[in-house]
Amino acid sequence: MNIAINNNNNNNNNNNNNNNVFCRYVAIEESIYSTIWPIFKISKALGLAPFTYRKRNHPTGETKIDLKISRNATIFSFIMCVIVFAAFLFSLIAKLIIEFPNKTVTSIIPNILLFSSFSINSIITLILTVKINKHKLKKMLAAIYRIDKILFNNDMKYHKRAKHKLLMKFIMISILVAVVMLFDIIVWTITLGIDQISYFHYYLDSTIDWLIVIQYMYFVILVKDRFKILNYKLINLFTCEEKSVNYINLEEDITLSEIKRKSYYTNGIISNVTQKEILQYNLTHETLCDVSKFIVSIYEIPIFIGIVCSFMNLTLWLYFSLCFYFDFEKQYLHNSMLLFTTDLLMCLLNLVKFSCITLPSYAANYEVANTASIIRKLLLIQGMDKTILDELQSFSQQTILRKFKFTALGFLNLDLSLFCSIIGAVFTYLIILMQFKVSEN
Repeated sequence: MNIAINNNNNNNNNNNNNNNVFCRYVAIEESIYSTIWPIFKISKALGLAPFTYRKRNHPTGETKIDLKISRNATIFSFIMCVIVFAAFLFSLIAKLIIEFPNKTVTSIIPNILLFSSFSINSIITLILTVKINKHKLKKMLAAIYRIDKILFNNDMKYHKRAKHKLLMKFIMISILVAVVMLFDIIVWTITLGIDQISYFHYYLDSTIDWLIVIQYMYFVILVKDRFKILNYKLINLFTCEEKSVNYINLEEDITLSEIKRKSYYTNGIISNVTQKEILQYNLTHETLCDVSKFIVSIYEIPIFIGIVCSFMNLTLWLYFSLCFYFDFEKQYLHNSMLLFTTDLLMCLLNLVKFSCITLPSYAANYEVANTASIIRKLLLIQGMDKTILDELQSFSQQTILRKFKFTALGFLNLDLSLFCSIIGAVFTYLIILMQFKVSEN
C-alpha cells in the first residue's frame, strides 16, 4: 500500500516537473539574444563567438537569457586561429613543391593572391574576436536589449518575427554558398585529384569570411529596424492633415503639405507626457548611434579586408574563367567548360557577398538620415507647446551632432556607390590582366 502511494506521489512529482520544464521553456524571454541565437551557435563552432548563453530565472517566472564570455570558447577561438594558419602554411608549401614549378608567372601570382587573401582575413578576424571584439559585442547586445524595452510594446512578437526573417536569410545564403562550394570541390577534385587537398583551406577561410559578413548583416538589419520604429513613433506623436497645394513648374510639379498638431496637445498634462516621450526617444536615438558605432568598430577591419579580398577574388575568378574559356590554360583542356562554370559561380558568390554588405548598410543609412528629416518637419508645426518645442530642438541638435553612416575605416562608404565602384574597377583590372595573358601566349 505504501509502495503504491509512493509510486503515485513520484508520478505526480514527475508530471509536475515536466509541466514546470514545459512552462519554463515557454516562458523563456524572446529578446535580442534569442534573435541572434542561430548565427551565434554556428559562429561559435568556428571560433567567432567566444560566448556561452546564460539563463537566469526571475521571480516573475520568466527565464531571461544573455551572453557570458566563456573561457573554453575563447581557448577554442585561439585553437581555430592556429588551425587556419597551419592550413594556410601547409597549402602554400604544397603548392610551391608540387604545382608552381609547372606554371607560368601569370598563373602563379594570381593563384597566390586568390587563395591567400581570405586566410589572412580569417586569422586577423579570429585574433580581433578573441582580444578586443568579444567585450564590444557583449556591450552592444546589452545596449540593444535596453533599447528594445523602450521601443517595443510587444517585443516578444517582434523578436520572433525578426528571428524567423533573419533565419530565412541565413538559410538561403548558406544553401547558395554550400552548393557552389560543393560543386567547386567536385570539379577541382576531378581535375587535380589528390593535389586538390592543398586548396581545402580556401573553403574554411571563405566560410569564416561569410560568417563575419552575415553577422554584420544581422546587426545592421536589427539597428535599421530600430531606427525605423523610432521614426514611426516620432511621427505617431503627431497627426498629419495634408493640404496639397500644387505649384506648376517648368521642371516639376511640387506638392506641399501642411502638418497640423493634435488638438489635445493644448492640455498641459498631455504635453508633459509627450515631453517625456520625446526625451526618451532622444536618449534612445543616442544609444542607437552608440550601437551603430559599436558595429562599425567591431566589423570595420574584417569587412574592409573582406571587401578587398572579395574584389581580388571577383577579378581573379573572372580572369581564370576567361583563361579556361579561351583555352589559355593548356593543362586543363579536358575540363575547361566545367572549370569555366565553377569560376563564374564563385564570381556570383562574391557579388552576393557585396550585396549582403552594401544593401543593409544603405537601408540603415537611409533610416538614420530620415530621423533628422522627421525632426525638422516636426519643428515646423505651428502653435507647438514650448516645452515640447524645446525638447524637439534639443533632439534636432543631437541629430546634427551625431551624423552617422556605416563606413569601413571611416572613408569607405558601405552603400550602393561602393558596389558600382567595385564592378567598374573589376573590369578595369580584368582587361589589364587579360592583356598580360594574351601577350604571354
